[in-house]
Amino acid sequence: MAEIVVQRQPGAYNARDLAAFVATCSDDVALYRAKSGTPLALGKRALAEFHEDSRFGR
Repeated sequence: MAEIVVQRQPGAYNARDLAAFVATCSDDVALYRAKSGTPLALGKRALAEFHEDSRFGR
């Protein structure tokens, strides 16, 4: 299963398919700023909202 997720996630990201990208994540996914450790998104909904305005630009 993990191998399938590893294959699907970059494909969804590159295709700008936000729903497919978020679907590859666990419900408790967390995204942090690298230098400070500040949380940027906690959970699938927050991850989708974070990416919606940036990479996926809806």
